[in-house]
Amino acid sequence: MVGRKHSEKNNTIRTHTEKRQEDKVVDVKWRLFDLFIHDLTGPLSIVSASTDSLLREVDRYGPLTDHQTRLLNRVSRNIHRAKNLTQEMIDILRSEEGLFEREYFSIEKTVVESLLDVLDMSIPDAVGRLSQAENQEAFQRDLKDYGIFVEITGKYGKSPFCHDQQKIQQILRNLMSNA
Repeated sequence: MVGRKHSEKNNTIRTHTEKRQEDKVVDVKWRLFDLFIHDLTGPLSIVSASTDSLLREVDRYGPLTDHQTRLLNRVSRNIHRAKNLTQEMIDILRSEEGLFEREYFSIEKTVVESLLDVLDMSIPDAVGRLSQAENQEAFQRDLKDYGIFVEITGKYGKSPFCHDQQKIQQILRNLMSNA
């Protein structure tokens, strides 16, 4: 058939006009997404810089109570999480386009980071305690106090894993938050 193209994605036959309309929708989606990302990252960066200044520049802004410091640290962590989620949204769109970020990384470290991200939403006080653990043994002992048991075994328990770390971390966070 002239002017028709078979789409492998949804097994439908589309005309050239339909394909052009689809391309326009994709183009609009990308432009809106770029605008969204730009409009979101700007305010996040400002809040992040302000929060970090309050935490670091005690001489300029005055001393903080322990409670204020904990709250600002939590705000800072959540700002960084929002920035990371924004970046992950960009990466997801890129992966839809077939782009893949391959690197070697530690599964153990990625599991720990993902777990801390999830716990920060549900048990924020645990994150401070777990982040200060002196070694893996102390970290595991502190986890048990919260009824959490993590064991990483097998080939990639200690050796580097090659994949897209951000995607793996996102999958782990989703799995853990749904557990």
